Amino acid sequence: MQLLLEVSSGGFGRTLDFWGRRCGVPITSPTPLRKIYAPRPILECPAIPYAFSSPTEGQMRNTTRRRGAAVLLGLSLVLGACSGPTSGAPPTETPPTETPPQNSAPAAPTGLTATPGPSGTTLKWNANTEDDLAGYRVFRSAAESGPFQLLTPQPIQATTWTDSSAPVGATQYYQVVAVDTAGAVSPPATVSATRPAEAPRVEVQNLTAAAGSDRVVFNRIGPLVNPPSNHVHDRAVLRVKNVGAVDLHITDLAVVGPWTVTPSPSASSPLTVPPGSSVDLTVRFVAEGPGNVANHLHEGSLTVTSDGGDPSVKLSGLWQRLPENNVEPSVDQIRRAFGYTFSFVDPGAPVGDYQVIPGLDHQGRVAPNGDEVISPYWQQADPARPVSVTPLAAFHTQGNPATLSWFPKGASDLHRIVTVAGSGAQAILPTSGETGVATVTFTPGGTFGLNVDGAEWSDPTKNRHGPDLAAGCAEPCGHHVRFWPVRDSAGQPLPNTYLMIMDYAGVNYDYNDNMYLLSNMKPAPLLVNVGGPTFTAPDGNVWVADNYNYTDQKGAKKLATYYTPSNAIAQPNTPTTVAIANTDNPQLYRTYRHNTLDTPLPQRVMTFRFPLDNGSYGVKLHFAEINWNAAGKRVFDVSVEGVPVLNNFDIYAQAGGKNRALVVPVPNVQVTDKELTIQLKATVDFPNISGIEVTR
Repeated sequence: MQLLLEVSSGGFGRTLDFWGRRCGVPITSPTPLRKIYAPRPILECPAIPYAFSSPTEGQMRNTTRRRGAAVLLGLSLVLGACSGPTSGAPPTETPPTETPPQNSAPAAPTGLTATPGPSGTTLKWNANTEDDLAGYRVFRSAAESGPFQLLTPQPIQATTWTDSSAPVGATQYYQVVAVDTAGAVSPPATVSATRPAEAPRVEVQNLTAAAGSDRVVFNRIGPLVNPPSNHVHDRAVLRVKNVGAVDLHITDLAVVGPWTVTPSPSASSPLTVPPGSSVDLTVRFVAEGPGNVANHLHEGSLTVTSDGGDPSVKLSGLWQRLPENNVEPSVDQIRRAFGYTFSFVDPGAPVGDYQVIPGLDHQGRVAPNGDEVISPYWQQADPARPVSVTPLAAFHTQGNPATLSWFPKGASDLHRIVTVAGSGAQAILPTSGETGVATVTFTPGGTFGLNVDGAEWSDPTKNRHGPDLAAGCAEPCGHHVRFWPVRDSAGQPLPNTYLMIMDYAGVNYDYNDNMYLLSNMKPAPLLVNVGGPTFTAPDGNVWVADNYNYTDQKGAKKLATYYTPSNAIAQPNTPTTVAIANTDNPQLYRTYRHNTLDTPLPQRVMTFRFPLDNGSYGVKLHFAEINWNAAGKRVFDVSVEGVPVLNNFDIYAQAGGKNRALVVPVPNVQVTDKELTIQLKATVDFPNISGIEVTR
């Protein structure tokens, strides 16, 4: 006699094996377990319960689910003793006292999804929470009803798995089950997906893209027929790549705006690009009149239509009717052409061809505009990397070359970086070709400034003030080289990247004469040696004097100061080499400055003002008492940006004696009026400060 048990495959083999061994009858089954044939001897064992667990719905009618997964079927078959049947006699063997394992299978995985792609179908599901979870198994079938093939013989631990062997174009059905350490198996989670065929994929590369710019930029001058002989940037190459696995077919190149593109494919005559290959498109700017965005600025697009996608590229072009003659594009239009989004205050509405921005034209006065950063000197943001420079535009006297150089702070020796040829003096990307942007690098190795043509310096104190004063500048003047932090078209900052613009002294203050994009640099700290000359400290930092000389518009030598009253005197009267304790930079503390000796006590006030862009700064005030031998001899108050920071301050008392350096940090100073103001007011004797340090 045999009993046919028809069930789904699952973790019930141990239970059958247990009872088979109790009754001395081995039980075997096909794989996967579907039908179990129990021989007659085991059926004669009394009160044999069978426990089955299954990854699919059981096909037995008398079932009881344990903890959502285990199925218990009790078969009380008291047909005889295990030792064999005795006709008509009741069983003589005592029923077994052992209870078979009651397996609790894991819950079915949840959240199963299938994402098909050319490289395979990726399954993802939520993690089970059982403590005894061993992993997951994945099955696949070409039919929803099965049979299912096991794809992961060993349980996998991850909750994602990619079937890279799935056939292309045919729907496949998947089951994922959870397995515990005892071998119990959950009901399945199911999903289906169809893997697509391999496809071409298109990418477009702008070979003349400046850092952070998301468009192709051009310029040209005059008509297409007999234009001026100036070098212009009216052509650029776009490289279209096939990064897919089959041929790419380009059927159209649709242009919006005054541009042409070659070659010219069509649906009947497409461009075919094999996998891994590319084709170059030549785009030409052909405008002959004012732009659709501003007087000089055109904007448009190029869309590549293909069976691998339809990417679109932004196009920007600057047109002018003549070279020079005050009809060049403005700084604002140039930065808009590249898609940069820093701001100018009062860029001004274009008036005809006039390119001067009203908000910039302050005749060279040192004052920030919009996002502008006031910093005469710079440092490498990452000392392990060089500074990179891309000439973006040149709109100065045609035929004149322009050379950008760097110089070390505290010196005037120039180190050439890049030269724009005279033929490119009226062009966008003047040193770049149709197939690449010319970017150069330099490694200054310390704090540095920038210079154009040996004439215009990033440090305004080194520039000619006479032309500015003649144009109406209110001191401080000499602001001929300027910097803005760059943001992309989405408004995201480009880290440590700045647009440098400049104008030759006294010309017209349009600041489009030369424009550069510089990366991997940051503003250097402002270090001022009060009462003493510029010097280099032992750590290599250069501390600058608190005043400087310049020549006015009449050729007279003048003194500009960062302090008022401007007749304040440096102390001591004669240089000293006295030792200063508590510092590695003693020279800084050997000088200071205060009011003239005949100044009445209520008027003994020293004010220092430094042009800065608005923002948050760290300020350090450096003091040393090198005159008095006791506390109480010099007492004063200090405020920074109008906020009191030191009251009844006594250097001698606070430093612990004479000739001892004392540094007072003032963090988070908020500048809101484009100028950092520090004021000292005496209550006993004269105020005294030796150094001022400002960091961003």
